[in-house]
Amino acid sequence: MATAAIAKPAKETIFEWEGKDKNGKPVRGEMRAGGEAVVNASLRRQGVLVTKVRKRRTSGGKSIKQKDIAIFTRQLATMMKAGVPLLQAFDIVARGSTNPRMTKLLTDIRSDVETGTSLSSAFRKHPLHFDSLYCNLVEAGEAGGILEQLLDRLALYQEKTLAIKQKIKSALMYPIAVIVVAFIVLTVIMIFVIPAFEDVFKSFGADLPAPTLFVIALSKFFVSWWWLIFGLLGGGLFFFFESWKRSEKMQMAMDRLLLKVPVFGDLINKSVIARWTRTLSTMFAAGVPLVEALDSVGGASGNAVYAQATEQIQRDVSTGSALTTSMTSTGIFPVMVLQMAAIGEESGSLDHMLAKAAEFYEEEVDEMVKGLSSLMEPFIIVILGVLIGGIVVSMYLPIFKLGQVGSGLGVPEFLRGVPLEIWLSPWALGVLGLLVGSFLNVVVHRLPLMLERQWWGDAAAQIGDGDGWKRLFGQPAPAVLGTASEAVGRALDAAAPLSLLRPASRCPSCGHRIRWFENIPVLSWLVLRGRCSACKTPIGLRYPLVELGTGVLFAALAYHAGPQPVVLLWCAFAATLLALALIDWDTTVLPDDLTLPLLWAGLLAAAFGWLPALTLAQALAGAVAGYLSLWSVYWLFKLTTGKEGMGYGDFKLLAALGAWLGWQAILPIVLMASVLGAVVGLAMKATGGLRQGRFVPFGPFLAGGGLVVLLIGLPRVLSWIGWA
Repeated sequence: MATAAIAKPAKETIFEWEGKDKNGKPVRGEMRAGGEAVVNASLRRQGVLVTKVRKRRTSGGKSIKQKDIAIFTRQLATMMKAGVPLLQAFDIVARGSTNPRMTKLLTDIRSDVETGTSLSSAFRKHPLHFDSLYCNLVEAGEAGGILEQLLDRLALYQEKTLAIKQKIKSALMYPIAVIVVAFIVLTVIMIFVIPAFEDVFKSFGADLPAPTLFVIALSKFFVSWWWLIFGLLGGGLFFFFESWKRSEKMQMAMDRLLLKVPVFGDLINKSVIARWTRTLSTMFAAGVPLVEALDSVGGASGNAVYAQATEQIQRDVSTGSALTTSMTSTGIFPVMVLQMAAIGEESGSLDHMLAKAAEFYEEEVDEMVKGLSSLMEPFIIVILGVLIGGIVVSMYLPIFKLGQVGSGLGVPEFLRGVPLEIWLSPWALGVLGLLVGSFLNVVVHRLPLMLERQWWGDAAAQIGDGDGWKRLFGQPAPAVLGTASEAVGRALDAAAPLSLLRPASRCPSCGHRIRWFENIPVLSWLVLRGRCSACKTPIGLRYPLVELGTGVLFAALAYHAGPQPVVLLWCAFAATLLALALIDWDTTVLPDDLTLPLLWAGLLAAAFGWLPALTLAQALAGAVAGYLSLWSVYWLFKLTTGKEGMGYGDFKLLAALGAWLGWQAILPIVLMASVLGAVVGLAMKATGGLRQGRFVPFGPFLAGGGLVVLLIGLPRVLSWIGWA
């Protein structure tokens, strides 16, 4: 008797195809089929001329995370509630995934379900992504005909659990990240900075203080044995985390220790309780028997101590003990959870009461994370200040003892014999630059406001001058002008006084006064994570960038000019250029309060011979050439087009650059500024960053050209453009 072989259905794969429709228009899409021939045949029946068919890439890509599973669960629950068939729902989710590995996982599960496997069994084939809790809930939903409801509960459970984990990570990662950054900074100081100071100290001829000797010895150890330090540190961390991951005893010891850590232990304990109660509530509400539900609860808690206690509870419950009695005997659950569980058992609403307990502890975790963020900010700043500040002070102690080495009339004792190599080193001027950069942020923000107040006051006085109006127009001034003048005057009188030093800086959003430890250049911005400590409003990235940029600029000038007093002049010159560039970029105004003092300072420096290789005649020629060159371009453009191409502030800025750098630098600066300004302007216009009717200010590019000449050197710049 012959038997017919039962053909096994071909496993379907997602294919990507390209082709042309009946009108010759290019079309493309995806199709699930058993092979390329099936795709070609199906598309031909639709009138599509196929040009390319290939399997959709399902290898590579990012690893599948718990967040991906949570999103998939929510999408699947939503579509099944809407009446979308299960297989079609899998197709939709798989096509929408941007992760090839997730797409392959969903395709494999769909294929299993299509061949008759239950959904829970298909999930169990992938234990790395679907744990026993997930599979048990899906199985209960299939058995009770309430799969849509349980998928919705499961999605909610995963979302809540992920939210708690993310909050715990954010609370723990912040101090860890700061510690890592502090370690890197300390390493750089020990390996590179301290040896430079040591070379200077050798020429002092006096005994060094004990703290300085200790830091120098520590630096020598770092320099000599850095490979051993990093090797032991890296190897120790690797061994530690591998042991934590693979050894049950290590897991138990570390989880028990984490629960006892001050401050953070309470946070971890509450998060574990929230997950424990949320998991048991979800399982029990799905109709899973209590003993079976406890199988999944311990592992889902994420803590070995609670997992061990859950096993004990499961054994006690299976022998007839009440859940509350078993939980009490473990001695790790708080009284509130025990009371909620007892009420739930007596009233028959255990799932509801445990869900309420979970919500309570989730809110507690939220509040603790917020409180920890505010608590850790000043604490970490103080710790870093003590570590780094202690090293800096120990290295500067010899300077204050140099009075024992030499003497001088009229010079304070602690300054006698201080070498310029210390005060004018790149490291010292780099620190000074950070502080100056912090002040430049104040100048850039406040100076335009101060000038605007002054302009409003001048305008109010002008429009309130009735005699002047009558002389100019031959008729009495309208009454509305007097009213407007008085209103402006009252507003200016009522406004708080504003200068570069007063009042103290405050958050523009909430008015929080910025304290000293919140104003440490760069460091405070990093510790505060770029947000106001009071209202959490983001603080612009430009603030630390200006501070860091000024510090790097000062250090570069010190390295370029060497330890000589003229470097301080160049630092002041560069800082003023930076302030002018930022103000002009923000307001398209170059204030005379900065350009004119900069011009006169350059002329005076040349007159006193403070600028090397630049005479007063060359400085005067540079100032005149700078002003007249742009003034001529301005009038030529205006007479030709009837429009103003630049402002008088640009003339004064280029005149100041000529006074400091000489007349030979004028053409290279203008050339560099024009090319860079054109490139930036075209880029902004192409990307929509330049609105209609607006223009790109020229001042920042003039300042940038001046800084390039200053740092690179005029001879080298001239050789680059072929004028040497």
